[in-house]
Amino acid sequence: MTKAATNTRKASKKSASTQKQASSTKTKINKKVEDNETQKTKKSLITNNDKLRINIPWSELKKPYQKTLSDLAKKMKIEGFRQGKVPLKIAEKQVSLEKIAESILRDILPQKYIEDLKKAKKQPITAPEYHLISINKGEDWVLEAHFCEAPQIDLKNYEKYISEGKKTALQFIKKHNQQKDPKSKLEKLSPDQEQEIYYQHILRELVLNIRPSIAELLLRRETQAEFEKFKEQLASYKLSVEKYLEQRQINLEELGNEMAGTILNRLQIDFILAAIAKKREIKVDDKSLKQALADIKDEKLRDQIANNEQYLNSFKAQLLRRQTIESLIKN
Repeated sequence: MTKAATNTRKASKKSASTQKQASSTKTKINKKVEDNETQKTKKSLITNNDKLRINIPWSELKKPYQKTLSDLAKKMKIEGFRQGKVPLKIAEKQVSLEKIAESILRDILPQKYIEDLKKAKKQPITAPEYHLISINKGEDWVLEAHFCEAPQIDLKNYEKYISEGKKTALQFIKKHNQQKDPKSKLEKLSPDQEQEIYYQHILRELVLNIRPSIAELLLRRETQAEFEKFKEQLASYKLSVEKYLEQRQINLEELGNEMAGTILNRLQIDFILAAIAKKREIKVDDKSLKQALADIKDEKLRDQIANNEQYLNSFKAQLLRRQTIESLIKN
């Protein structure tokens, strides 16, 4: 927040300079990661979705088929018949099988999917995406559910990668702090900035060496969600996506590729940190959670998080991530 008092201007200017310096430092590190990850490499890190074939016997479909057809017939308006009195054989010719199937599957498919998942011993982390393979009256219906499981993370040499990241971070910090060019106006890095540099270099080594693959469906959905958030942000500034693209001189596909690349990297980091937290048995205990909530100065926000299960789970996940990051830097 900008203050009008004259005696705070110098402090504000120095703070802004420090923030800009930290941002510049982070950008340089991220740029190095991006330079090492070409478009071809990114594509190799995107894997196919898991698939589960679901077979629904016609014996289980016959009754719901007749009921659905009867319900649709009651709503039909056909010349020569009063509404609700259209014979089923005539109604069946007026409505597509796909429409009937959509209504039936909405009711029975979720439970069928869960049952088949248990049989296949699958543990999805995404909601399914269904694809019709075969639907014919009087025959079994066949569908395919696409979903994603968490990627396997190989932590065999992860401590070595952490050490390498710390070494390069230390070299970066020393080089930066030893620069004495008065024209550059570089300030010595603060402890928080140094910690951020350690974090970025460690993550860089972990991602480039462990190279976890991300399923296409998860990446697509996360990118779509990010794009929707981005549109809302632009709207808050009264700026359209088209105007933004024009200002940056890029097209929608290029923007999508940028976002997908960022999301891919973020997901890789999330899965790596989750695996390390599990290996090191890092957990958010009640004491840590209470303290973290108490540290939130906004009382309204604090109560909102504490009294909403979804918000609280998200907050705990962020806290676990932070604790894991701290353990990477300290140990």
